[in-house]
Amino acid sequence: MNKDIAVIFDMDGVLFQSQKYIWRSFMELLKPYGEIKFTDKEIRTHLGASLRDTVEVWNKKYKLKIDHKKFSQDATELELEFMAGELVADKGVIRLLKELKNNKISMAVGTASQGYRAKKMLKILKVSNYFPVVISADDTHKHKPDPEIFLLAAEGMKILPAKCVVLEDSESGIKAANYGGMKSIGVKTAFNTEESLKTADLIIQNFSELSLSKIDQLFYQ
Repeated sequence: MNKDIAVIFDMDGVLFQSQKYIWRSFMELLKPYGEIKFTDKEIRTHLGASLRDTVEVWNKKYKLKIDHKKFSQDATELELEFMAGELVADKGVIRLLKELKNNKISMAVGTASQGYRAKKMLKILKVSNYFPVVISADDTHKHKPDPEIFLLAAEGMKILPAKCVVLEDSESGIKAANYGGMKSIGVKTAFNTEESLKTADLIIQNFSELSLSKIDQLFYQ
């Protein structure tokens, strides 16, 4: 088995299923601006995008003047309230993280979330110890599908991009991994489609399907 590889995890929609809490907090904060609602189709168009870019879209579309940093802080606090007692780490995710760590496989997080939120969420789910490298929207100038975020994660782990596997739930994230010369695994959720993940090297319905052995096999296809 090839041990000289690394795994990069997107956070929301991959490490934990937070989307419903995210969009619930967004809609709550947008109430003062009038009747703004989002369909599942609209939500899918924002998967993988940074909140900074998403807020910019809203500001243009609805003629608003929302500051993305304050909005992000307020949304995070609301999310935590909504998640309290509900959000837990998926058993399949924890099993995989333990397997990778036990086999000394380097791991990182590459997320479009802002840094303070990413660190807070990872701490809440008690998985921070698996990720010495966390690359967030604070660290990048370009956003998915540009591969910058994943290339920075590879650099942080001191691993060549060609030796990295990215787990993603968004089309833009899969493209970013591919553009960066990395292997990609698409994670199916309630907020995406298999069609949106079709360029991934592998698509999984849940983490019970994934193991280090399956990840390793991607390098021999």
